Amino acid sequence: MLGMSRRPPSCINTIVVRHGRQVNVAPPPVPTRYQTLGRPMKARHLLKDRSQSYYSITPDRTMAEAVEIMMKNNIGALVVMEGNNMRGIITERDVMRIVHRYNAEFATVRVRDQMATDLVLCQAEDSLDQVMELLFHNDTGHRIRHLPVMDNGNLAGIISIADIVNALLTETRFENRILKSYIKNWPEPGD
Repeated sequence: MLGMSRRPPSCINTIVVRHGRQVNVAPPPVPTRYQTLGRPMKARHLLKDRSQSYYSITPDRTMAEAVEIMMKNNIGALVVMEGNNMRGIITERDVMRIVHRYNAEFATVRVRDQMATDLVLCQAEDSLDQVMELLFHNDTGHRIRHLPVMDNGNLAGIISIADIVNALLTETRFENRILKSYIKNWPEPGD
């Protein structure tokens, strides 16, 4: 029958008769979206495996220097820091706008003159659902790709849309393996 499955809903325990004995079979817990070890995945989980959480530049540096740092480190955003204070962010999208606007003079433009200062931030304890909401629906009215992560008022790092997609892909593959195992080991009637 279309739409029907031989598996019961995950909330129902099934009683199976094996070797003349009734056995209560509870389905394995299936992780919900964006979980790690059974707990909802947080923004901090995306930063944990990095050797460096973010790269920065000072506001008085040039856009040419910003591009050099981005290219050298294969990154798409730089946090603009003045001492221990975050002042803004420069992204690859900003670089493209600046090149278009200034052409050959772009290399001499100062970071302070072009950095985004209306920052959208997330907290280290925000769930990935909350983080994704910020990327697409925020006070700037623009979709963003790089999001500074704050932890107790300090910058903990930057996460990108690519980090989130990678986490989702990993989670989906894990969930897929669990479900395949569950289906493979599902007791047949009469077992």
